[in-house]
Amino acid sequence: MYCLTLVGEQPMPILMPLWQLPDITDLQLVATLETEDVAKRLEGIVKSDDALKGIRVHDRLIVSAYNLADTQNKVSQAIYNNQNQRLLVNLTSGTKIMSLGCLQAAQTLDAQLVYVSTQTREMLFFHPVSKKEWTEKIDIAIDCFQYFNAHGFDANLNPNFKSPFAPIMPPKEGDELENTIYQLCQESDLFDDVQKNLYVRKRLPDQAGAINELDIVVTHNGSLAICSCKSGKLSNDPLYELSSLASRELAGIYCKKFLITSHGERAVSRGIKKRAFDLGIQLITQEKLQHSAQLIYDSIK
Repeated sequence: MYCLTLVGEQPMPILMPLWQLPDITDLQLVATLETEDVAKRLEGIVKSDDALKGIRVHDRLIVSAYNLADTQNKVSQAIYNNQNQRLLVNLTSGTKIMSLGCLQAAQTLDAQLVYVSTQTREMLFFHPVSKKEWTEKIDIAIDCFQYFNAHGFDANLNPNFKSPFAPIMPPKEGDELENTIYQLCQESDLFDDVQKNLYVRKRLPDQAGAINELDIVVTHNGSLAICSCKSGKLSNDPLYELSSLASRELAGIYCKKFLITSHGERAVSRGIKKRAFDLGIQLITQEKLQHSAQLIYDSIK
């Protein structure tokens, strides 16, 4: 199957159909000058990801974000050149004008359409000629490294980013809490991947970004949760750090954030609670520690 995909800022709606649909053998990305760097990164991911590297990547198409005829003409030609295969067009990303251009091209050349619904966690399929519609629940299993790679991060268990093995570190405050949450998440069997003390850095054009250590990271069905574990005195600093790293712009729309503390509910100040709420960070206090895995899972399932 030949899959033609519009490119926007978010990588997961582009990659999810590739991870889920085994019939896809060919991929062509449609980007603008503004999103061409994202397209290049995605092409590299497809070529290197063990689950995707069998997919042939065609030369990307560059279109105008707001020129309907430009998108329609270029997409029509690309679909026409691949008529010997089943055709799938992913409309999820890009501008509305780009989506409309692809829709018109698909109607003319009898290509199937797909839209990745973030809110319902489904792939919505539509055939413009037969008018047939159907849905598939998103059902993929990726690890933390794949998620970060998709968003332009390097991830490693070692801060030197060379050895794949975690270094032997001296004990530090918070280790017991981290180990408890890690064990609870591992033993729950709710997640596709669970990592502890994972180092990440943003992959920049000329150099690597600042290194951040993440206490606990889990994935489920293409979503990610980052957990900061604090057993000492609470301040706003870990909230700001977590919010900065796990922002929509950096970690995407499928990332949730948690601050987990061994302090009881009453020991957490109103200021901390309000700031966490404002930053979209969920708090797990001492009373709910044993239910941490389920709470995290319920947030990202």
